[in-house]
Amino acid sequence: MTKASAQPWRRLDASVLTRLEPDTAAIASAAMDQVRAGLRTPLDDRTVANVQTTLDVALDAFFTEIGQPDIITDCEVYRAQGRAQYTAGRSLEEMLGFYQS
Repeated sequence: MTKASAQPWRRLDASVLTRLEPDTAAIASAAMDQVRAGLRTPLDDRTVANVQTTLDVALDAFFTEIGQPDIITDCEVYRAQGRAQYTAGRSLEEMLGFYQS
């Protein structure tokens, strides 16, 4: 786990969630749009599903961590995503591109 000091959302007041919760689906959709826009080639359906699952888990963790500096987040989904992308023959640079877009 990364230190809470490097994750400023952990220090936010949990009441911030009341402002974000109605828009979580829109936030997830916008994030996936950004991933797709940042890619040089379109993703196959299986990869889209894997990236969407990872994105959903990441956003869920983000919302769970708001105002919770001591919570420990399970990172297995990210390792599984990396294994799936490696198995599909994608480079580390391409995989990182999913997260950096």
